Amino acid sequence: FFNVGAISDVEEKWAQILSLGGQEVTRSSPTTAMRKAYLSLSRIVHPDRLQNFPDATKAFQALVSAFERLSQPEDEEVKAQEEDR
Repeated sequence: FFNVGAISDVEEKWAQILSLGGQEVTRSSPTTAMRKAYLSLSRIVHPDRLQNFPDATKAFQALVSAFERLSQPEDEEVKAQEEDR
């Protein structure tokens, strides 16, 4: 289907991570499209399903981070401002 290891390789490219499942996701995609892509991929890369893949936890965490950062960009802006203080 796709290279699961690719998720950990593109950790800073959030939209690309969510697009790995075949559904194009961009920063401006509706939250429902992001959620659909996230849920589809999370079923595939969940560490419980990939017990023999050593980076499964890292890949799943990158997927979760991608979904959180793209679906809630205003929260990330607030966090960045707080870190600057």
